[in-house]
Amino acid sequence: MGGIDDTTPPPLKRQKVMSESSSLNPSRISPICLSMLPINEEEINGKNTESDVNVGPNGLLRRTEMVRIITQSLYALGYKRSAHLLEDESGIPLQSYLVSELREQILDGKWDESIANIRLLLLDPSSFDSATCLILQQKFFEQLRMNDIMEALKTLRLEISPLNIKKERLHQLASCLICPDKMEALSPSSLSNGKYGKFCTNPRERLLHELQQFVSPSVMIPERRLENLLEQALIMQRKACVFH
Repeated sequence: MGGIDDTTPPPLKRQKVMSESSSLNPSRISPICLSMLPINEEEINGKNTESDVNVGPNGLLRRTEMVRIITQSLYALGYKRSAHLLEDESGIPLQSYLVSELREQILDGKWDESIANIRLLLLDPSSFDSATCLILQQKFFEQLRMNDIMEALKTLRLEISPLNIKKERLHQLASCLICPDKMEALSPSSLSNGKYGKFCTNPRERLLHELQQFVSPSVMIPERRLENLLEQALIMQRKACVFH
């Protein structure tokens, strides 16, 4: 989606030594389990998290994440007053400070600030270029829509190209400078095949959804998280039941 070329080694200045936690593959974790990957919550939330404990019969659920998922579900169902009360009583906001700040920066088009912020939220530090590429592509297409061709060219040459982007994608973006009619078909929102159209139509909102793949779900709660977890649990139970 971000157009990063995985076959070519990244520039040395962007190479990072992956920590032990980043070597974990989220795709290998059961989808019905809440994320338990080791994220520095104290740094992300900007506060001490010693009061955050594990709950549940087996102690596998983190209290902070569980409260946030319930809060999000209440907002989605229209129970805003109850959601506000839960946030106030628990002292746990739906979004951490850094996530709220990132959301505001993306929606306001503060691209440099959002790139600096996403680095602090990444589940895997090696995905920084991919996340940055998505942000810069949104910046590029918005510059084209404003007919600011020179600034779009600078963004492409000086910011996107050094990210080791796939040549095919780079040529696609360059073609938009010559033929703006290609812009809508080649924009990240178009390439998502309407994946997020059900929830949002704003390109910047869709960018936030795309960035969620790089952030732990315990830090940046995905849309309809509780509904998805319950549906996945029901599907697994039905598969294991001889009467279904």
